Amino acid sequence: MRPLLAAALALSLLSACGDKEPAEDTQDETEPQDGDGDGLVAAADCDDGDSTIGGAERPYDGVDNDCDPSTPDDDLDGDGLVAADDCDDGDPAVGGAELPLRRRRQRL
Repeated sequence: MRPLLAAALALSLLSACGDKEPAEDTQDETEPQDGDGDGLVAAADCDDGDSTIGGAERPYDGVDNDCDPSTPDDDLDGDGLVAADDCDDGDPAVGGAELPLRRRRQRL
């Protein structure tokens, strides 16, 4: 009788575990999501499908990081010269082809 009692007890324990509902997903649906894993939530990321795009513009990387085509990527001083042609991209008065000395004196 003892083996029968042990088997009944084991069967009741196993059946009790099988009746449980699966655990609910505890992730709050209102939490901000980051679809591309770049550390920016979707509301602050203009392209949440591409981790190289979103946030502030990073100069000279060739990517429109902030999704604003008017933000310069390779002309930070706004003089119309890209970084490759501008020896000082922090000063709009410096860079580009140098004027001959006589023309420079006339300009001064």
